Amino acid sequence: MTCEEARDQLLDAQRARLAPETRAALQTHLQTCAACAHEDAAEALLSEALENRLPQHAAPVALKRRLAAEWPGGLKELDTLDSDEIERRVQACEAGEDAPWMAWMARYHELMRAALALRRGEPATVDAAFVRAVQRPAHGRLNVAVFAQLGREFDVEPRTVWDTLFPRRGKVQRHYR
Repeated sequence: MTCEEARDQLLDAQRARLAPETRAALQTHLQTCAACAHEDAAEALLSEALENRLPQHAAPVALKRRLAAEWPGGLKELDTLDSDEIERRVQACEAGEDAPWMAWMARYHELMRAALALRRGEPATVDAAFVRAVQRPAHGRLNVAVFAQLGREFDVEPRTVWDTLFPRRGKVQRHYR
């Protein structure tokens, strides 16, 4: 990697937007090039200063509601997945990969939207068993009904789908329902 290529990648590296191979090549370059390492440190300091000094504005409630309605569970993804995993998944989608988790995640969002619609008394195109599960979800949790339905549709243990889509972080034991 040349110095010009490295410097073009610094901001994306700070924001965890690089492919693993590119990130590794950049790190190798930064370990051997003092000028680029200095530039990286300066970029990091500037980013930190801007983030700390510029006003932070909360998203309007209406926008939050629209996003939550369109992508229920999206915040769970952001809270559960580390930035490297999110980046890996983005790259897999952009590369046109066809991994099982992609279909599971798309269907998860469809089922969660349907479950929330049913809870609001709105119609949803789902089977009767799912409607009953949403009306009385085990342990009062819609996720339990959604993951059970995913397991049935994809012929996979619900726990496998759950762990793949939302990997456990830390050492705390996850309690499945």
